[in-house]
Order: sequence, then C-alpha cells, then structure tokens
Amino acid sequence: MIGVGRGTLDVRRARAVYDEAREAAEIGLRLEPTPRVVAFWELGVLHWLARLPEPIVLANPFFDRVVALDLQDQRTHGELVATLEAFLDHGGALGAASELLGVHRNTLLYRIDKIEQNLGVDLKDAPTRLNLHVAVKAFRLNRGRLGGA
Repeated sequence: MIGVGRGTLDVRRARAVYDEAREAAEIGLRLEPTPRVVAFWELGVLHWLARLPEPIVLANPFFDRVVALDLQDQRTHGELVATLEAFLDHGGALGAASELLGVHRNTLLYRIDKIEQNLGVDLKDAPTRLNLHVAVKAFRLNRGRLGGA
C-alpha cells in the first residue's frame, strides 16, 4: 500500500506531508487490503471518519445496524456487510456489484432483500443509502479500534 501526501516545497511541512501519506496508506489498508496507491487529497470524508471519537461513532444508529449485520454474518458465515458495501460503492448498480462480489445478479438481489428486511430499511431511499454507506465505511475504518465493533 502506498500513501501519498499533498506534497510541499517547504521543509517545515515535510512531517505533515509524511503524516498525510501514512494516514492515506492506513485508511487504504483498512478499507481494502489490495495493494494500490491512495492519495490523501482523495480521502475526503474517509479522513474524518477515521478520526471520529469513539462516542460519536457508536452513537450513530446506522453504525449499530452495520454492527448487527456483521454479527449476523459471523453467526451465519454470511456476506451481508460486504454485499451492502459493494452495492453502495457502486451506486446501486447491480451488475457492477454482483461482478465485484463474484455472484449472480439474482443472488445479489436476494441478499439486498435480506439486508433490507434485517435492518428494516428501504435501500431505494437516498438518505438511508447515504447514512448506511457512511456507517459501513466507519465500520471498516474503526473495526478493531472500537469496543464491540
């Protein structure tokens, strides 16, 4: 994993640029362990999510739903969190999400229906999708750091 900071010609900012590059690499590893280049300036909200204090992350009811889904995955050896993340990462595009997951489109639709039922949500609702997407990313970024997550 390679992290890239914003760069500088000012030697006094060299440490800050190094810290940005390191953070970009760490965030990249937490989200997806596939080796790649992660630029700090492209992180946007992911930078914030990785730095949120534990009480704020844990107070998010959508985060709780993702944790519950993960617990179900652990009990059933399921892939619901990964399915939700792929679906949201691809903007609801079933073909792209099913290809990423390596499952048939009908399998993806079945899992999406199961996620909606288990979480009591409608993934056609834009604010719900946004909140769940942020919660999934917060879950990935904070896994292992937070108690119970």
